[in-house]
Amino acid sequence: MRPSSVEGLKRSIEQWTRDLSSERAAFASLAKEMLESFQADLPVLESLIEQYQAAGLGFTLKHRSMESWGFVLRDATEPGRYRWQEFKAFGFIGHHTHDTPEECVGDMFDSGYITPDPVALDRLSAEPEWHRGMAVTLVIQQMNSRQIAWEEGHRQIENINATYGKLEAA
Repeated sequence: MRPSSVEGLKRSIEQWTRDLSSERAAFASLAKEMLESFQADLPVLESLIEQYQAAGLGFTLKHRSMESWGFVLRDATEPGRYRWQEFKAFGFIGHHTHDTPEECVGDMFDSGYITPDPVALDRLSAEPEWHRGMAVTLVIQQMNSRQIAWEEGHRQIENINATYGKLEAA
């Protein structure tokens, strides 16, 4: 049932309610635990979907326990699909592609992203740590595509880190 959807959670609640009422003693405690979990998740996901629908693309959520964020956008590499892009203070770290933006929100929810933070990307991308991370990412991309040699890439990364270290110390 990944990514979670409102409909999927409702189906799970119905199924686990049936399982709990069937009085299969061996599964009663599991059924009760699963039912409680789905019942707790449903209103949170419903609220996130509603907030996405109000905000639209660019909807951004913060992870519940990490300094990590994700936002929903159109996928540039697969026309007609959507992705949620993960990022941290030092830059982008990954993305996950789905058929609908609601699936992106469900996947973000499943991954622990639950707190709306609409200005996170603007806030973080203005910081030196972000600029350092983007510069390092560019060098890594050049190394991976064999535009520059491994040794040259590491020399450039050391220079980038030294430059940004000087800026932070100032």
